[in-house]
Amino acid sequence: MAGARPGVHALQLEPPTVVETLRRGSKFIKWDEEASSRNLVTLRVDSNGFFLYWTGPNMEVDTLDISSIRDTRTGRYARLPKDPKIREVLGFGGPDARLEEKLMTVVAGPDPVNTTFLNFMAVQDDTAKVWTEELFKLAMNILAQNASRNTFLRKAYTKLKLQVNQDGRIPVKNILKMFSADKKRVETALESCGLNFNRSESIRPDEFSLEIFERFLNKLCLRPDIDKILLEIGAKGKPYLTLEQLMDFINQKQRDPRLNEVLYPPLRPSQARLLIEKYEPNQQFLERDQMSMEGFSRYLGGEENGILPLEALDLSADMTQPLSAYFINSSH
Repeated sequence: MAGARPGVHALQLEPPTVVETLRRGSKFIKWDEEASSRNLVTLRVDSNGFFLYWTGPNMEVDTLDISSIRDTRTGRYARLPKDPKIREVLGFGGPDARLEEKLMTVVAGPDPVNTTFLNFMAVQDDTAKVWTEELFKLAMNILAQNASRNTFLRKAYTKLKLQVNQDGRIPVKNILKMFSADKKRVETALESCGLNFNRSESIRPDEFSLEIFERFLNKLCLRPDIDKILLEIGAKGKPYLTLEQLMDFINQKQRDPRLNEVLYPPLRPSQARLLIEKYEPNQQFLERDQMSMEGFSRYLGGEENGILPLEALDLSADMTQPLSAYFINSSH
């Protein structure tokens, strides 16, 4: 909740960062014992750390949501191939005694019970160790696990941009598959944005920018709830909020009145102006200290309005202290 941050706390958590090795990509042999298959692939991670992706033998881009990764293993903890043919192809039984250090197993699934195992073998030495450590860091990042609505929308956009066809274009069928609840509405929204909407067609990546994707979502998913909020705070008939109206909404509607005003001070005009600068896409509204409906929608989906406040994510109990410290700190 915006404006409800204590002045005594500084966030210690760091957002996920993707190292150059993962962005650039590394060569691996992807093997599957059940299908008795092995393919040379180039593993990469997008710059936001959303997806692990590679091009399969059918020339289609396969993606794995990094947030679904439960564990990454290498060395003796990775899965070893049991099929004699795969072992022979991968070089097991040969003079190289360090083959285990080239193995990498990615355990992924919607929960810790229902998991699948993706098996890889690095072409170069020490590559598997770097990838195992960095992928696990990205998957376990607390800020990434508690991302905002805007981040998840950017994640959906990133997936569409990654899964291009052989011509480097975005298939319309991928967009229809992502929003499969009402394909007719999806086609209408694409058409209203001037994009191809035929299932068999594709879209050039430069025609499908993040701004176009947001406009497409606004056409697809109407927000009558935002209209209701604007009506309640006195912006009826106006396509924008003034600086004072935004402050009143945050301080009167969003802020918990039980909070201490010293530790959790109400939002000030300078802070509200920073929010407008952060979320308002229209320069004319920005110059007049106003926030449009689009900017207000972005603000509601931002990190300031997450389910959990960011400063609460790095709080943990220090179990190394004596029992008396617990009683002292809890006696309030």
